[in-house]
Amino acid sequence: RAFHSIYNPELAIEAFALICKRYSNATLVMAGVDKGLEATVKQLAHDLNVYDKVQFPGFFDEKAKRREFSAADIYLNTNNIDNMPVAVIEACAFGLPVIGTDVGGIGSLLNDGVDGLLVPAGDPGRIAAAVSRLVEDPELTGRLSQNGRLLAERSSWESVRTCWENLFREIGFPERSLDTAPISGGSTV
Repeated sequence: RAFHSIYNPELAIEAFALICKRYSNATLVMAGVDKGLEATVKQLAHDLNVYDKVQFPGFFDEKAKRREFSAADIYLNTNNIDNMPVAVIEACAFGLPVIGTDVGGIGSLLNDGVDGLLVPAGDPGRIAAAVSRLVEDPELTGRLSQNGRLLAERSSWESVRTCWENLFREIGFPERSLDTAPISGGSTV
């Protein structure tokens, strides 16, 4: 993601500080480009005495993203607003159980307790409790991981292409080939 207010990176640090009180070996990787908040987030990590447990590697290319997703146990999505976060779909594709704030379209993307855990926005205690829930309940974690992979498969271009073609036909959009990547040019799973 990015160090920008819409992604609320401070919330991740606040929740992580609570998580560290229960799990002293916890670590956090916060990747992304600075959009004005990176220094603030780093200072907050210092202030909450967790800076030595947080990595700030910058932007991940595809290779680095694959490496980090493969090494992680849980994906936190602390957004203030978002509709269809590609990073959540990517995390699901790697089998990571996702904890996301119930904002924007995220509650339509993730079904709480089925393919992710939803928490209220701005509540670090609820995020920490969700992490504890996953750590303490491997059956739930496995189910979210498995169902998250299915969500990612349903979100792949191969799966949604027909929906787009049908929509274009329905609205009378001129025939065109959708054999290439999505029009947005965004990341694919």
